[in-house]
Amino acid sequence: MITRDELVGLIGNFYRYGGNGGDRAFYLEAWNGGAYSVDRVKNNNIPTQVAFTSLAILGNIQPDKLNQIITQEDDGLASRFLYAYPQQPPFSELKQHSDLNIEQIQKAFEKLHSLKMDCD
Repeated sequence: MITRDELVGLIGNFYRYGGNGGDRAFYLEAWNGGAYSVDRVKNNNIPTQVAFTSLAILGNIQPDKLNQIITQEDDGLASRFLYAYPQQPPFSELKQHSDLNIEQIQKAFEKLHSLKMDCD
């Protein structure tokens, strides 16, 4: 399982290794739970066989960034995610406080503004 606060960083890095989109291809293949072969030079040229690839990704993404990912090449990656969006809170108007004393608030702000700040 992969958990990321910002999924854009994960998805944006799919093209970094070798510049050929190898990571993106892996994530596309991992979706169906099929076999996967990892063939790396650092493993003495002996491929590692994964019989059943299983992967779960949990994270957040901003709506504007999601739009950029969905409108990229249509290789099916965006459709392999289950999206959830929080329900909007109910609208409520700001309440007027007739008991607020504007003069006291002004004095408090003036006092805060006059304080000396420490400098490092």
